[in-house]
Amino acid sequence: MKLSKWLLCVMVALTFSAGSVLAKEGGKAKKAKPAGKKARVKKPKSPFRGEYAIMASQLKMTDAQKAQLTEIVKAQSAAKKAYAEAAKPIQTELAAAKKAGDKTKAKELGAKLKALRGDPKATTAKVMAILTPEQKAEWAKFGLYRRVCSKFGRAKLTDEQKTTVRDMCTKSDIKTTGDRKADAAALKSLTDKIAAEVLTDAQREAIKPKPRVKKEKPAGAKKPRVKKPKKGGDQ
Repeated sequence: MKLSKWLLCVMVALTFSAGSVLAKEGGKAKKAKPAGKKARVKKPKSPFRGEYAIMASQLKMTDAQKAQLTEIVKAQSAAKKAYAEAAKPIQTELAAAKKAGDKTKAKELGAKLKALRGDPKATTAKVMAILTPEQKAEWAKFGLYRRVCSKFGRAKLTDEQKTTVRDMCTKSDIKTTGDRKADAAALKSLTDKIAAEVLTDAQREAIKPKPRVKKEKPAGAKKPRVKKPKKGGDQ
């Protein structure tokens, strides 16, 4: 009887010691991965961000084009840092000139900053130069698609509708002419067609411009200024 009690105590002690060893080694034992499941392969991160990442993806750039774009992005980043450092003392002088009311000095410093900044379109020109004519045309159509989608933000287009709109933009013969009125008219013609053929009644209602509500002027508000007739004018 005494021997059995002793054995029981030994077994309990061994159980507790095994538990403490497991705790030291990391607690619960790791579950074995089921056979047949492949480990998740991490996709390599894109070296680009923002607009450049979208461009590389949409236009399916070649490795050579990506390498060229990487160099352009690096040069742009270095130029921004250099500008930030060089512009600091000029910006301090400009702030002081404005505070002192020295318009001549402020104008000179502003021109100096502009010259230091360089042409903001230079980087865009370099990027466009590495694209093929087909890629340039595709990028322009993608830009048109994004502009159109921004017009229908409140409509909350479905994925199917977005595909249809993308197709309509791709097939569209709209080109940027440089004439704002002509470009705006062409864009309106396309968006009107999309609204009529793609959107539902509820979506068309959602994108209707909301009527402007005129705010009532509080009592005792100042009367609008009446412009005095210029001297020498017709009486």
